[in-house]
Amino acid sequence: MRHYNVLVVHQKYIPMYTARGAILRSNMFDTHKLNEVGFTKVKEFKTMLSLAISEVMSMLPESEDKDIFRQKVEEAVFFGTRSIACDPSNYTEIIPYPEKNREIK
Repeated sequence: MRHYNVLVVHQKYIPMYTARGAILRSNMFDTHKLNEVGFTKVKEFKTMLSLAISEVMSMLPESEDKDIFRQKVEEAVFFGTRSIACDPSNYTEIIPYPEKNREIK
């Protein structure tokens, strides 16, 4: 079985629940290792959204509004992917990011 890592950014320590109802502590930069189901869902989500947005983007004239629209679509893709990745049925494990601040050199 292949695994896919997806970085999912949360607000710090949002409680997450497993399928059995156990609470998981999720750090802001934890990575969710997607299973085949999760990877397929993310791929389908991005493909469908890409097709729809490509059509819409071709209709919009170059403008600041189009740039803002593009930015909001990027945000939507991020949050949609995060939503899929955070579903316990779509990942095999959460790889925790170290909680203690590391000294940057």
